[in-house]
Amino acid sequence: MALIYTARLDPDKPEWIRRRLVAHGLPEDVTAEKVGSYRFDDPTGEIGVESMLVRVGDRLYQTAFAYRGDAPAEGDVVAEVEHSVLGHRWVVDAATDPDARRILAAAVRGEIPQARLEMHDESGTYLETRAPDLTLRVIGADATGELEVPVELSETDEADVDGPRCLVAEGDGVRAVVARLS
Repeated sequence: MALIYTARLDPDKPEWIRRRLVAHGLPEDVTAEKVGSYRFDDPTGEIGVESMLVRVGDRLYQTAFAYRGDAPAEGDVVAEVEHSVLGHRWVVDAATDPDARRILAAAVRGEIPQARLEMHDESGTYLETRAPDLTLRVIGADATGELEVPVELSETDEADVDGPRCLVAEGDGVRAVVARLS
């Protein structure tokens, strides 16, 4: 279960998303609309992994992040963040973070479930448990190969996904492959 605080973040998540999209080649003034998100808990408790799906015009993008309490030894840092509850944090592109890649690959193989969201206020008081706004499903047969975590996504019908093991995110009017082993 992912512990989520109603905390202040500086810089905030829209800025992290903007930075990832700009790194992917979109213009500095890109405006993105959030479609939904999903999370995984790290069984070792070292990091958190969250991916947000956003629309820019008629295109769908994924911005996958690893959250760390310590500076990463590897991976592309998207931001150093001040979290009003947890303090100084590092936000890393999950596709370049070895621990996040391990978690995402295990999720594609069906070994790690999607996290439910346990909400807390800034004092740590439990508020509620929420279901994620995107549901993940594992499909495909071949659970071997190298992990791919695409940034630009293609919306798909299940019939379009055949062969390699894939992680499909489904939500309010969206269905897309968010990770695969190939």
